[in-house]
This record gives sequence, C-alpha cells and structure tokens, in this order.
Amino acid sequence: MSQGTVLVTAATGFTGGATVEELLARGRHVRALAHREDARSKRLQELGAEVVFGDFLDLDAIRAAVQGSSTRISATPSAPGSSRPRLTSPRPRRRPASTAW
Repeated sequence: MSQGTVLVTAATGFTGGATVEELLARGRHVRALAHREDARSKRLQELGAEVVFGDFLDLDAIRAAVQGSSTRISATPSAPGSSRPRLTSPRPRRRPASTAW
C-alpha cells in the first residue's frame, strides 16, 4: 500500500526545509508548498520534492495544494517574524531571596 503524498507548508523555511529533506530521505513523496520561486524552492525540486506555489490568502491555491495529499504538515513559524526555532530555553525566573526570621 502506498503511503501517499505528504504536503508540507512553509517548505522553504528552516523547519519546513528540514522536514521536506527528512521525508524525502525516508522515501516519501513530498509536495512542498512555497510562497514563490527562488533558490530555496529550486533546491527542494532538485532534491526530488514536487514544489507548488501559493499563498495562504489564496484559497484556490491551498485547495489545489491539498488535493490528493494523504498527510499535511504545517511548518509555519509559531510566532510572527520568527524564522528559526528557539534553540535555548528562556532564562528561568529568579526566586525571591528567602527572608530570615
């Protein structure tokens, strides 16, 4: 039984690109949704991904990208303007100094 096509959104970003690479290495058919044609989208094509172009505000483009996919992975950043995952944890809060009685 075929595992089907995996759609990865934000495929040209840091997390999306790594996700596409890993899926391709595992032998999956990957459809990579990219915002525009550039060096990053061309690289994904060279690796073997089916690259499609679209914008989340274009519902028809999203419907076309989803069509025929069995799995969808959203690799969009979790915070506006963030392009890389945070590799370190936030600084722990300091405890107030204990008060001597």
